[in-house]
Amino acid sequence: MTILPQPGRIVPKSLRNRLTSIGVIVTLALVTGCASGSTPVVTAPRIASGDSLVRGLTIGNYRLGQIGTIEGYPLDTIFRFTDGSSASISAIRFPIPDDVRFGSQSDRWSRREGAKFLAIQEFFVSQKRITGFRVVIDSGHVVAVDRDSIFEHALAIEVRSNNATRMDLQYIYEVCDRFLKIRGTFPGTTWPREEFAHFAREVMRLTRDAELRAHAGGAPCPRLR
Repeated sequence: MTILPQPGRIVPKSLRNRLTSIGVIVTLALVTGCASGSTPVVTAPRIASGDSLVRGLTIGNYRLGQIGTIEGYPLDTIFRFTDGSSASISAIRFPIPDDVRFGSQSDRWSRREGAKFLAIQEFFVSQKRITGFRVVIDSGHVVAVDRDSIFEHALAIEVRSNNATRMDLQYIYEVCDRFLKIRGTFPGTTWPREEFAHFAREVMRLTRDAELRAHAGGAPCPRLR
């Protein structure tokens, strides 16, 4: 089972260019449809075995096995986790792309980045790389981390390809002026929903704590609310 390319980050440049117009259309629909009303608040629990993202770190059933960079993106860092199954799980830390970074509301940046995840599924259908997909979850939350609040955009998509079905998951956070994207691919139509959400929020908390430590002696962490 292979994970889909990370929208906007490890998709080949030619494909990213083709997705730009699609992403804008989907983005407008998401922002218009999801930005109104109050945003739910959830609390990020502390469930990690350590206090930083290092090899061997365990968060629930997820163990960090590899840390590396993405070819062609030297400013990106990818953290690969395993739960002992065939699931593919990763976290990517990367600069906020210019095509989503406009306006002053960073929660909309996350929604726009999330829209690319939907746009690439449409593209894959048009290229017959998958036969179809269905959005199961498309939600936004404010996550309380100690005294801070960080916006979370979550997507769960059921993807059909020939006779196989998988769940593709994505959680996006803006932490210290960079994105953190948590991705998971699980075979079948089910996944450990609550467990994976707790895992994503804990990775976010560890990232936020590391940034706070890095900025402790200097300038404040950018945009941390």
